[in-house]
Amino acid sequence: MLVTLAGVLAVGCWELDDYSTVKTDWKSGRVVDVVERNRDEVEWLSIRTVEGEVWRFTSEGPLPFLPAHFRQHQVLGQTVKIFYITKGEILVAIHATD
Repeated sequence: MLVTLAGVLAVGCWELDDYSTVKTDWKSGRVVDVVERNRDEVEWLSIRTVEGEVWRFTSEGPLPFLPAHFRQHQVLGQTVKIFYITKGEILVAIHATD
């Protein structure tokens, strides 16, 4: 029960919007590339996992981090965790953490 409660609290820390009824997944890795849609939103974000796979995500609105924050992670070689949904062939980032 404690594990279930911890999971609910972790998910409850960020808003799922209308993604609560779709399967979400996540990948963690170092930022390879960031293309901004505007100052506040990411158009495309690519990360490289520890296995060497490159995953490319788009977004449909603001994420918790500005594009500049993702670039900082890129320059410093720090990892991020991207939560996403799949729409056809496209991976849509819905949340990110350090």
